[in-house]
Amino acid sequence: MSVSTGIDVSVPGRLQEVADGVFAYVQPDGTWMINNTGFLVARDGVTAIDASSTERRTGAFLDTIAGVTRLPVRTLVNTHHHPDHTAGNGLFAGATIVAHDN
Repeated sequence: MSVSTGIDVSVPGRLQEVADGVFAYVQPDGTWMINNTGFLVARDGVTAIDASSTERRTGAFLDTIAGVTRLPVRTLVNTHHHPDHTAGNGLFAGATIVAHDN
């Protein structure tokens, strides 16, 4: 039996440039395990702030980054350990992950 929430979790996030090279990626309501992310585009690569809670959401985030720049994501900063911010870490192949030891 599946449960429908009536919320389309396949809708990609909304991108907003908040400063030159600084982007907010605001995700639609997904009921639980939802977070907003962002990224910074520098001369030699991208720094992402948090992954997402699912492969689909993290993939959409990475596709959005690729739509802005061809530069690689070199660094992923996890703001904290909750899975809505870290579960997609594995999709950031080759990136250095910066997080608290705990």
